[in-house]
Amino acid sequence: MTRMIRGIQTTAIAPTLVALSLLLQPAQAQQPSVSLPGDLLQNTADIGANFDDICRVAAIAGACAAITSCAGLPVCDTQTKTVFLTTEEFTGDLVAEAGSPPFEVPCAGVTDGIAAADCICQTLADQADLTGTYKAWIAASDDATSPAARFIFLNAPFAERGQTTPIADSWADLTDGSISSPLDTWENGSGSPSVVGVWTNVEPQGQSAGPDNCHAWQSDSSSDRAVIGVIPISSEILSQDSSVSV
Repeated sequence: MTRMIRGIQTTAIAPTLVALSLLLQPAQAQQPSVSLPGDLLQNTADIGANFDDICRVAAIAGACAAITSCAGLPVCDTQTKTVFLTTEEFTGDLVAEAGSPPFEVPCAGVTDGIAAADCICQTLADQADLTGTYKAWIAASDDATSPAARFIFLNAPFAERGQTTPIADSWADLTDGSISSPLDTWENGSGSPSVVGVWTNVEPQGQSAGPDNCHAWQSDSSSDRAVIGVIPISSEILSQDSSVSV
């Protein structure tokens, strides 16, 4: 069976992927472990080794502007980020898919399912003349592979290509279980995808939904299962909908 990805896809009932535009700086895999005391808002000299964590906390709190040294970092970016469904559909073995045209050159050497999904999304974005870094809304079994860990927490709004009205005003809004309008646009700006689902294995808040992920997106066996989201993607944009055989 094949599916799109939110930025990615697999096979069986023709899933697709969901991709989100991010920043060039990679996300940290851990949650911030520091608080944001008022004196640090005024004195960045005391931040030291915890600077990145504090800027992440500031971004989540909408307080980037209060820390001069944080304001220019990707985590504090407020420019709108693009979200799309992939036009192509994929089997559950995304590593094999990334090794096939038109992905075999840009994704050469990829042996991990999550990395393959990200590469597929980035390749489609590049081919559609979309600028920036793109990652797939997808996860394997552990939370370290999930969007909550791999993506930068942003104050930036998220919108489909060519749209001025965002589907979510921020990361928190994107992961609160609902979005402002259905997600139904491909990377090329066209809409109305006919597939019924997208490969995700992601909880509404961005964490992994568990073990149903086609063996970390490296299997297209009909005996394996994967969590999907439904299309058109409305209130369950970033949540799991059901587990299906692939």
